[in-house]
Amino acid sequence: PTPSPAVHIRNGVRMLKRGNCEGAEAQFERAIRLNPISVPALYGAAVAELACGKDLQAEGHLHRALRVAKSTRWKARIHATLAYLYDLTGHPRKARHHWNQAMKLDISNELVKAYGPGHRHHHRHPRGSVRIFVVWLEE
Repeated sequence: PTPSPAVHIRNGVRMLKRGNCEGAEAQFERAIRLNPISVPALYGAAVAELACGKDLQAEGHLHRALRVAKSTRWKARIHATLAYLYDLTGHPRKARHHWNQAMKLDISNELVKAYGPGHRHHHRHPRGSVRIFVVWLEE
């Protein structure tokens, strides 16, 4: 029997926690093949790609996840992650747009509180620091 997308997502999360972004990315990609509109799978792939330094691929998966996300909470998380990515890659206008969207949708979003507008530590964070994103995948 084919494993469910959830199995691959759990495996991907486990690999991310161990710092294996390549292995995690492969697991999330398997989940996407099984369910192309799985928001956790698309989001997980983006987080793994962010950790691996594949910013363009991460951006693509985040935009795909945003298109299919139904819940306000997921939309806010995706907007905040896009804003974080755009801050890291030197696109302040795009970042501001996505921070604003995230705040409109969920003012208590952890990423907005930690890195949103008004915070001056937008230098590139260590590639392994994806803890806040991984927590969202474990819910």
